[in-house]
Amino acid sequence: MGQHFPPGSSISQDCNTCICRHGSWECTNQGCPGECLVTGQSHFKTFDNKFFTFSGHCQYLLARELHCQPLLCHHRNCSVCR
Repeated sequence: MGQHFPPGSSISQDCNTCICRHGSWECTNQGCPGECLVTGQSHFKTFDNKFFTFSGHCQYLLARELHCQPLLCHHRNCSVCR
């Protein structure tokens, strides 16, 4: 069974804070900072913290901005706000 939170309770989720108000969570909508890294001539660390080595005489697109629709947020612990 999920955890119950009284009105005014707050929880942190990723880079945001959610407050229990009127039976639902009201959350900030801040973007989390990300980092990718290229070292040497062929070592890459991605935004999701995975490591790859690519070698070759190529061009790589390392990052680009996407304009996406907002995603619905689901709480991992099935918490209930009252």
